[in-house]
Amino acid sequence: MQWYDPLRKFMLLKNIECTIPSPLLAFELIITPELEYPLLCVGATRKPMRLNLININSGATWFHSDELEACVGGSNTVIPRPERLHTLRAVHQLNKDAVLVCHDNVVDIIPVLPAALEAARWRDDERRRGKLLSRIEFNFNIDSILCLADSVLAFHRHGVQGRSLRNADGRSPGVAHIAQQYTIQ
Repeated sequence: MQWYDPLRKFMLLKNIECTIPSPLLAFELIITPELEYPLLCVGATRKPMRLNLININSGATWFHSDELEACVGGSNTVIPRPERLHTLRAVHQLNKDAVLVCHDNVVDIIPVLPAALEAARWRDDERRRGKLLSRIEFNFNIDSILCLADSVLAFHRHGVQGRSLRNADGRSPGVAHIAQQYTIQ
């Protein structure tokens, strides 16, 4: 639905029919400047780490993030593969190019678009790449995660631990005082 100002009400713009996995471990809108409507992330796969996406922009209702190039503008449908990441805790878009995927005791930061489209997008501005870590590991299984501007807070049963998204030592101006683990008793 979208707000339509001349009539001063919400209007139904598009209605799509798709299959949602059960159990639904993620439901996150992924926004890309190249597409009119956002992509809907409904899960992830482990090897290789990629997103299971529903494309509202075309006839392709299910595909993996590395198959976006084949699906954009086409009407092909990709059948989901069985290697779902069942320990998925959260999916969060950090910026237009990176998505945080939290599972087990790991936070993976993966590109929104597949490598071929990503290379075309960054052809003119190579200096923006590589600012975020690709993986952050914790010494506990993560129950939930909170994304801040340049760091993440990982919550577990007995406490919370903060880590920087930019460097491996866990130190960040925003969470310097949270770089150690706190336990709730």
